[in-house]
Amino acid sequence: MFKSEDYQLPLEKVLTLRVITDDIESCKDVGVLQNSLKDTTKLLMTYQHMLGKVLQDQIHANLAKMFDEDSVNDKS
Repeated sequence: MFKSEDYQLPLEKVLTLRVITDDIESCKDVGVLQNSLKDTTKLLMTYQHMLGKVLQDQIHANLAKMFDEDSVNDKS
């Protein structure tokens, strides 16, 4: 489903990741880091859920299209 290049971040994302990593490295407040980790985890789980829903809807649409095409071909 995914190609190897799909796992490579584009340059602007690499730069953003570098800035965030530098901010994390320089932070000494454990509470701020804990809150950021909680927020990041929630965001990750939300994105995973949304991607799952998109894929599920796409699979359902593809199956419905496939069955519609089969029923049209059977009538011919």
